[in-house]
Amino acid sequence: NVGIGTTGPGAKLHVLQAGTGIQQGFLLSNTQAAAADVGARLGIIGVSDLSIGDIAAAWDGAATTDGYMAFRTRKSNAMTEQVRITSAGNVGIGTTGPGVPLHIEKAAVANSDARRMLILRDTTDMVAGVGGGISFGGDHTAGGGGFTYDFANIKGIKENGTAGNQAGALAFTTRVDGSTLTEKMRISSSGNVGIGDTTPDSMLDIESSGNTVKSIDLTNSTSGTAARTWLAQNAGTNTF
Repeated sequence: NVGIGTTGPGAKLHVLQAGTGIQQGFLLSNTQAAAADVGARLGIIGVSDLSIGDIAAAWDGAATTDGYMAFRTRKSNAMTEQVRITSAGNVGIGTTGPGVPLHIEKAAVANSDARRMLILRDTTDMVAGVGGGISFGGDHTAGGGGFTYDFANIKGIKENGTAGNQAGALAFTTRVDGSTLTEKMRISSSGNVGIGDTTPDSMLDIESSGNTVKSIDLTNSTSGTAARTWLAQNAGTNTF
């Protein structure tokens, strides 16, 4: 074992750089003039000197102001870029040009009626209401500094506390000013939709409280034209 900066190397090459903060103990450089995709790469090889994976950092172009990092793995006997972090901090999975903070571009994995591109799995012990969710938040004050983590949330949850029961529901929550997130709508495991009701027992179940709260408001924007609701029977052949 070779030790640089240490008398007790614990690997074939052990570099120790002491100091506060993040220390740079290993450096790869490329002295070629800056140009697109010019940089340096750190690779890992296996049997027969075949590349298994590598990490590269390179310039975006001739200017020395912007660069990116790329992560490759071996796929079908060829090195293929899988992840890129751009100079803007955008992360691309399956794409080299992510235009948003996280851009995933891959063939979806089919699982029954599901088309999987991202899996969010809650590892909390089994109980009704656990499951993965996505939160939407932002700044709520002028000039910044009033960050709100959750304006709204969508979550897929276990519908009951029965062991072995896989029934799930999709819940939509929003926040009223000065309060916390509360559920406003749910699609149950049976496909029933509840608005203001977490246990809908019909295809559409709407619940509200108070005499001044509208449950349904039908408006026709054409002046003098009434709004209509159609009730149909037998696949629409009979209307009432």
